[in-house]
Amino acid sequence: MKHFGLCGGMFLAFVVGGVWLPDAQAGLKSSGALVVTTTGARGQFATVRASSDTVQFITCELTTETDSLGAYSTVLCAARSAGGTERACGSDDPEYVAAARGINGDSYIEFEKNSDNDCIRLFIENGSGLRPKDP
Repeated sequence: MKHFGLCGGMFLAFVVGGVWLPDAQAGLKSSGALVVTTTGARGQFATVRASSDTVQFITCELTTETDSLGAYSTVLCAARSAGGTERACGSDDPEYVAAARGINGDSYIEFEKNSDNDCIRLFIENGSGLRPKDP
């Protein structure tokens, strides 16, 4: 099942002359605060980094290595709440690796894992409504 969304699932539109146009949302901003659940985590890098504590984090790491079978890539996403709850998942599936290549320092990410800590969902958002990094 594929997930298509805009601004975390919020999509507003109106019809003008029979053409669907997205509703202009000048100045729309989301906080991207870190949320760690029983099956994953979500948050925006810049918001988590700017938090006042030194405990919480969210990250996705992309690694490419070569062994006797050739080159391969893996992605590992992890998070820790201010209260110390940690979640992580990993995948070498090419779809997840390709998605992870779209992550940048201002990204909002969501990941979910199964009981084996394999990633079963990776959502990445890059957009003007996200908080920029603090200088």
